[in-house]
Amino acid sequence: MKFRDLIDETIQYLLANKTKTVLTTLGITIGIMSIITMLSIGNAAKKSLESDIQSMGANVLQILPNSEFIRSGKQQIKLYTDQDVKDIAKLPEVRAPYALDSATYKVVYKNNKQVLILMASNLEFHNELKSEIEQGRDFTQDEVDNYSKVITIGPGIAKDMFGQKNPVGEYLKINNTSFKIVGVNKSIKFAFGIANYDNRIFIPITTMHRYLLGRNESGFLWIQLQKDADPSIAKDKIYNILTENRGLKSDSKIKYFKIFSSDDLMKTIGNVTNIFTILLASIAGISLVVAGIGIMNMMLTTVMERTKEIGLRKAVGAQANDISIQFLVESVAITFIGGFFGVLLGVGLANLVTGVFMKINSGVDITYILFAFVLCTFIGIGFGYYPAKRAAKLNPIEALRYE
Repeated sequence: MKFRDLIDETIQYLLANKTKTVLTTLGITIGIMSIITMLSIGNAAKKSLESDIQSMGANVLQILPNSEFIRSGKQQIKLYTDQDVKDIAKLPEVRAPYALDSATYKVVYKNNKQVLILMASNLEFHNELKSEIEQGRDFTQDEVDNYSKVITIGPGIAKDMFGQKNPVGEYLKINNTSFKIVGVNKSIKFAFGIANYDNRIFIPITTMHRYLLGRNESGFLWIQLQKDADPSIAKDKIYNILTENRGLKSDSKIKYFKIFSSDDLMKTIGNVTNIFTILLASIAGISLVVAGIGIMNMMLTTVMERTKEIGLRKAVGAQANDISIQFLVESVAITFIGGFFGVLLGVGLANLVTGVFMKINSGVDITYILFAFVLCTFIGIGFGYYPAKRAAKLNPIEALRYE
């Protein structure tokens, strides 16, 4: 049988059984739509998180004390000093080191009480973070040097605590100490809560150390590397500086500090999003198996309905292979129709979810569409194979006598 004749007969059969065709393809459509949607949303989330990490600073190292080591009580590791920052700044791989601190406090404005995160830094770090002021001003270098009790707040705090009122010039009481609000930051909110600075208070690090923490050391370091710097080399050099400044052995099996690069964070996020995407897509794939069983059931019913037709074809010279191919083509055609509409609906739903609800760029990839049609082919052949073989093995004489 010629391929063109085979396609024509397949189209005629599907059109002659519209209701059966639509109901059978519906399962494939839902399955493909689910897989395309899940893969696209996962990809969009991964790209958005990676973009946010890059916007926070490409080629960045974050250095924290090893909390597990500190909790063990074996030795108290000193926090980070100005000398650490000066020594790290001399490394050729380092563009700018920043000493930072963070803590959570109860913040009071009149009768409004909230528990908020304070972010302490110097003025240069604000520029690195791309922090801009929406109302008022940022704190000045003189205020940093003179331990001035000034703060800037995120727009989320301004809305929650002050409503329509301009908060600039007002005072917030933190740990029984009053701090003057000199500015409101513009929104700096990253996807999926990786960092939400809209609900944070920015304070000069010198002020926080004197009035709130009661120490001069900083809780963690943020190191901006040169563009062409190798993060692994920089990690080793910085680790050596920190251990030497504390009289510790840098070659010890015990890791006194944890150093994370932006690449490390992106790899971790990539692995997590990939696992969840595959998990969700696998769950969605169950519907494809159910749809495939539906196709097999339909094709077996079709074989019974067309038993006389099969017997007649064999009687006039059709080979078993011709009969088998005919039913396989019909099975694949059904999955392709379902796959086509599944891709359209999946792309539309993925764009709707990412664009409207998640407010991030679309994650639809051409490889997902190609994968969907390859999957449809395998489902069509896999679940259509048994009915096709069963049709091909029918005895023509018995088929002609079938009622």
